[in-house]
Amino acid sequence: MNVQLEVFCEGATAAQLEAAVQAAAGVFAAADVDPMVAWCALGALEDWDDMGFPEDWAMSAREKRAVEVFGDAQAAASDVLNCPPGKPAMLDFREV
Repeated sequence: MNVQLEVFCEGATAAQLEAAVQAAAGVFAAADVDPMVAWCALGALEDWDDMGFPEDWAMSAREKRAVEVFGDAQAAASDVLNCPPGKPAMLDFREV
């Protein structure tokens, strides 16, 4: 399956969204983190949270870094789109 990074932000034009995708992709590339790996790590963090952060099941350092990079990529996309505080751009993937 091939997937492509997408950015969603209400009211943004196609050109603005493409610029935001490029900004987010640049963060992932600079950190040498695959966006899909970061997405999966974010899911693992949510699962861990749902379980109440048990000590016997913790995220690896690699997963923690991937989540951090995902947040940085989301922030970069939000900056390009001038998103207001509390309403960040949303990163997602679509099958191509």
